Amino acid sequence: WICTPYLSPGEQILSALRSAVLSGVDVRILIPHIPDRKAVFALTRSYARQLQEAGVQVREYAAGFLHAKSLTADGAHVLIGSYNLDGRSLSLQAECGVYLKDETLCTRIDRDFSACWEAGLPLPKETFREKLCAFFLRLCSPLV
Repeated sequence: WICTPYLSPGEQILSALRSAVLSGVDVRILIPHIPDRKAVFALTRSYARQLQEAGVQVREYAAGFLHAKSLTADGAHVLIGSYNLDGRSLSLQAECGVYLKDETLCTRIDRDFSACWEAGLPLPKETFREKLCAFFLRLCSPLV
C-alpha cells in the first residue's frame, strides 16, 4: 500500500505496479483530494487514472492535504521517508527514507492507511479539460 502526495512515476514503476496487480497483489495508492499545486495535482490524477485502468486501486484522501509518504508490503516491510513517487524525487533530489522490516509497525501503519482509505473518495470522472491539461503536463512530467 502506497501513500504519496505526488504521483508521476516513470515507466519502470508503472510497469512494476501493473505486474504486481497482474500477479494478484493488492496494490493501493492513496493520493490527495485537496491540491497544493494545481499542475502537479492534475498530473497525479492522470497517472492515478492510468494505474486504476490497470487494476491498481486508487482513492483520494479528503480530510485535508495528504503529505504522508509511506509504503507497506507483505505485512512486514515498511518504507517511510521524504520520497514522492515522481522522477525528480526518486532520482534528482536528495531525499531520504528508512526501510524497516517490522510486523508490528507495518500493522500500525496499515491500520492508519485503512482508516484513511475508508474515509477517502474514489477518483472523479476525468473532464475534457483535465485530459487536455494532462496531455501537456505529461510532456514535461520529468521536470514537474
